[in-house]
Amino acid sequence: MVWGCFWGSHHGGFTALLEGRNNAKAYKKILKDHLFRVREEMYAKGILDPLFQHDNSPVHTAKVITAFLDKYGFDVTDHPPYSPDLNPIEHVWVELKRRLYKKYPDIIYTRGGPETVKRRLATCLEEIWNEIPGSFFKTLYESMPRRVAAVIKAGGWYTKY
Repeated sequence: MVWGCFWGSHHGGFTALLEGRNNAKAYKKILKDHLFRVREEMYAKGILDPLFQHDNSPVHTAKVITAFLDKYGFDVTDHPPYSPDLNPIEHVWVELKRRLYKKYPDIIYTRGGPETVKRRLATCLEEIWNEIPGSFFKTLYESMPRRVAAVIKAGGWYTKY
């Protein structure tokens, strides 16, 4: 599993889960590792009322996650189920894969056990994530339907402008 977020044209964070399972405990650690920093970056840019958005995955809606977000004052917006068209991060994942296979066409032939393969993949994905230009993220935002474009969708973030 990988997690990433962006806001406007800014990379907000990226991480690959190399150990364990994708569960609420792992997701909470990822949020702790990234969301506070991203929110501070947004505050520094004068965006004082960000809304966090993730989809309706059971991991995302677990009570421990809801309580964590409430405790630390992260306002969460609703996400309609089965609406990948309203979730620009889905387009980022497609772009990430496209760039991965273009830059590392031999990645499918990585030798070693599962841990070696996961580490190489995580390293390559993070490198490529950082190479995606801010203009790509901005284009995703600008392509959002008007009813959603009242806020900037950041894969994980919306913020009112």
